[in-house]
Amino acid sequence: MIATTFAYVFELITPYFFKLFVNTLQTGDFDQLYKLILIYIATQFAGLVFGNLKYLLGDIVAVDTSIDIRRSIFKYVQELDISFHSGKSTGALISAFKRGDNAFWGLYERLNQRMWEIVIGFAVMGYFFIQIDYRFVLIFLVSFLLTLVATKYLAGYNIKTRNEFNEWEDQISGIITDNLINYETVKLFAKEGWEQNRLKNTFKTWKKFLWRHFWTYRMIDMSIGSLVNISVFLVLAFSLNLIKEGGIGIGDFVCSFPNFLI
Repeated sequence: MIATTFAYVFELITPYFFKLFVNTLQTGDFDQLYKLILIYIATQFAGLVFGNLKYLLGDIVAVDTSIDIRRSIFKYVQELDISFHSGKSTGALISAFKRGDNAFWGLYERLNQRMWEIVIGFAVMGYFFIQIDYRFVLIFLVSFLLTLVATKYLAGYNIKTRNEFNEWEDQISGIITDNLINYETVKLFAKEGWEQNRLKNTFKTWKKFLWRHFWTYRMIDMSIGSLVNISVFLVLAFSLNLIKEGGIGIGDFVCSFPNFLI
């Protein structure tokens, strides 16, 4: 968490250096500008080091945790009675195991890195925005609240379609795996054509649920992207008005715009 904090702070303060560059160029103090450039490059290298360190330390913990989780689930399945296995396809169980492992890696990254980065981002952006004008913070908060509302409904629909698709993905995996396990039996009774048609027909329904799930991502991208674009427009328009009124300088404008995008 410490490595993540330093890495993301170094990333977020980059726009502040842009502000310093612009202000220093306007004064013509090139000696100070060279010093700022050296400090900027030093922070970039520091961010690079801490950025790699956060992934290295995170991977060390995640690998051991992943092993423990898979061993625990494997032990749990082994301890179930025969009635559980008799009603399950081997391929479907393998698919569920693999999907669970992939879900762990995604969840681990979001909980241990992304969520903390969001907290850090709020703190850093709030600090810089308040230094310029508190109304920037209001624009950001309104945009964030609207994004939460949109995400609540769209994410729920995304999860629903994902669960529906997973059921058919398990069926596909079950057909393929069970066919390979019982390959000699299929060949003995000349059921190759029947197996191929069964897979072909299952893929038709699989494809329908896959596209239904894929469309939820486009809905999320369009909704969130539209809110971000509107917010950026408001920030730019408000910044230009402040420059026109003499409320902020060009350096503040350069600092506020990239900070909002981050």
